[in-house]
Order: sequence, then C-alpha cells, then structure tokens
Amino acid sequence: MTPETARIDRLAQGGEGDPFGFFGMHCSPDGGLVVRAIRPNADSLELIDANTGEVVSDFSRVHPEGVFRLELPK
Repeated sequence: MTPETARIDRLAQGGEGDPFGFFGMHCSPDGGLVVRAIRPNADSLELIDANTGEVVSDFSRVHPEGVFRLELPK
C-alpha cells in the first residue's frame, strides 16, 4: 500500500484530519497537477473545460467509496 492509498483509505472512512489538503487540485512531484475528488454515489467523473464545456479527461476511480483521481502532465 502506497502512502497515497493509505491516506485515501483514511479519508474515505472519515479518519483524516485534513481532507482539503488532499482533495482538489495540487502540484504533483513531477511538476504536473493531480486532481482528487470524492463523489460517493458517482460511477464516473469527468474534468470539463469551463470555457468550452468540452470533456478534458476522465478521472480514475481509486477507491470503492467514490474517491477519484486525475493526473495532468506538465
């Protein structure tokens, strides 16, 4: 289990003290962006361009409780 996976487990179960430090858009170690969201009843999640309304990319479901992750390259 990676540190990210362990943290996702804690967050999904409500045992993490700083969900805002994890969910949302953050810089990734390689200089890109990682976007994480929790949508418990969602089957899928898409990133939509606010200007065009076009789908930019699909998130990957990384936890059965509805945690999704998307990595955007530099």
